[in-house]
Amino acid sequence: VSERGAYSAETLALVDGLLAQCAARHGVTPEAARRRRIPPAVAARHEWIRLLRDSWGLSFSETARLVGMDCATVQYALGWRR
Repeated sequence: VSERGAYSAETLALVDGLLAQCAARHGVTPEAARRRRIPPAVAARHEWIRLLRDSWGLSFSETARLVGMDCATVQYALGWRR
């Protein structure tokens, strides 16, 4: 799991706020969207990751660090396959 500590509190608040919005749209809590594997939580998590990457132009590894997940999870959420 990637470290989120390299980012400012303001940046992390923006990221977590975006997660809360995505989770609300899918009817789950932000914590469920981060950890659970039920379809609405997965959909919220994938939407969150796509929005961050597309909006901020981040690499896979930068996105992974920002969301506190591993790079493979981010790649899967973005539909990237080898």
